[in-house]
Amino acid sequence: MSGFIFSLFLIALHTIGVGSIHVPFDQLEITCLFLFLALSCLLFCLLEQKQKKEEILPDFAGSIWLALFFFWGMIGFFYSVRPEMSLQFFLKYITGIALLLFLHRTLKTLEQVRRLFWLLTSIAALQGVLSWIFQAYFPMVNVTINFVFINSNFRGGYLLFPLFMAATLLLTEKDKTRKITAWIMFVLIWAQLGFTNSRGANIAAGVAMFLLVWALIKNENKKNAGILALGFGAGRLLFHLLFINFGSGQEDSSFAEVSAATSSFFFRQLFWDGALKIFSDYPFIGSGPWTFSLLFPYKIDFPLSSAIPPIVLPPPHAHSIYLQTLAGMGLIGLCLFLTAFFKFFKGLFPVYLKNQGPEAVFALGLMIGMAGFLTHGLVETIWPSPYFIFTVTICFGAAQVIITKGFPQKANKDLKKTWTVFSIAIVLVGTGTLWTTFNYSQKFVAARSPEIPMEEKFQMTEEAGELCPFCDRPLTFRAYLYTHLYEKTHDPVFRDKAIHTLQQTREGVVPLPESILIRGMLFEVERDYVRAMNEYLRYYQVGNQPHLLRKAFDRIRMKKQKEASLNP
Repeated sequence: MSGFIFSLFLIALHTIGVGSIHVPFDQLEITCLFLFLALSCLLFCLLEQKQKKEEILPDFAGSIWLALFFFWGMIGFFYSVRPEMSLQFFLKYITGIALLLFLHRTLKTLEQVRRLFWLLTSIAALQGVLSWIFQAYFPMVNVTINFVFINSNFRGGYLLFPLFMAATLLLTEKDKTRKITAWIMFVLIWAQLGFTNSRGANIAAGVAMFLLVWALIKNENKKNAGILALGFGAGRLLFHLLFINFGSGQEDSSFAEVSAATSSFFFRQLFWDGALKIFSDYPFIGSGPWTFSLLFPYKIDFPLSSAIPPIVLPPPHAHSIYLQTLAGMGLIGLCLFLTAFFKFFKGLFPVYLKNQGPEAVFALGLMIGMAGFLTHGLVETIWPSPYFIFTVTICFGAAQVIITKGFPQKANKDLKKTWTVFSIAIVLVGTGTLWTTFNYSQKFVAARSPEIPMEEKFQMTEEAGELCPFCDRPLTFRAYLYTHLYEKTHDPVFRDKAIHTLQQTREGVVPLPESILIRGMLFEVERDYVRAMNEYLRYYQVGNQPHLLRKAFDRIRMKKQKEASLNP
């Protein structure tokens, strides 16, 4: 019980830390820290439930392929066009592999899977209720936005997992009280799905729900089919009642007239086209995790990009889980991804066909939830997040227990030894990377503090660069400091140092927005306003912080007016 309580505490800690952007820590540091805390919470919960039984060799159902997919994403940090952008994913994929390994070591019985389903479904239902209360009465509080496994406000596709976990519990529990509790959670999650404002998630959930009810009717289980259909209707009714009372009061814009150039589908087409162009540049290995947002603005025509509002550029992801994988991880990543899921369904489908007990229902619930998620991923996804890694990994881990119940085999000592060594190696690598990331973040954040003397700033950036030799940000920030010194003293030595520092970056390989901005500042100090404006316009095309462009234009205009008044 202590492990369960501690796990809930860590989940709440993750929610507070990652759920709000107004925190006194570096965002990368927080992400790395709480990902490992989230892993720890699962371990504490599962290790207490471990039962000493004869260990059997799992039918991995794609877990090996999923681990290889995570491993490929992890090493993407080393070939990424912007390694500092991919650093978060290095840690996230390490966490995914470690979680997958620990699930294989701890999940042994169907009862453990049932408890895990109860835990995740309870979190989803409770968080939905809390979000309604906070949104209605505390609109400025941002505590309930993010959860480790489920995000009910903005990531509708991930609600498919707890939704069908609740359906599985409803169909398998024999105790009347638990059955009613599972039905209530099923209704609450359906209601929360309406608040996501995700058309794709609602369509995918509706189709998956239809398949589940159809499967129950086909197996002559009409009573449970009716209970699920009633829960679906109650959830939709509850959503409409809550929307009337707790909604924002804004007018529904579903039928508002919008132009093609401002429609969400128009922007999705742009994102898909940009992802395919990035894939054509890096067809086999991809450009690296989390680099799509940086490269996308360079993959669309300038007249078109100039007409797009700055808030749209750059998009966080390609709005397609498959095109995002192609762009960031290439054909190798996509093949590993699809192979893992093919093995997942190949392992679970025979269990559903050959069994009549709870194993068949659990297999059906997992397959339908995963199918809905993958279908939703065709046109929408929040790929750059740990939610995908956690939810999919847990489903793969749960599948092992169900598959081995139907296909028991003898234990393999060599395979157990391999998994043990691999898991220890992953934890050691993750710990070392976490320590490096903390030190890098601490030094880089300290260097940006206005209270630190200039000499210490240079020293901090140099030490941060030594910790992450692949990163460009310490170099660009050092060039930024040299530019400010050049502006104050007009000493050409600082200008040369700034240019030399920029040349040490990889701006020749891929355009760096910080480098473009600094070169514009150097031209501005030299009063070459035409070339400065050209660099600032290039910076604007990248889509980063367009307010700096307006400030630069105002600053140049005031300088020219001042020069004109001094030299009439």
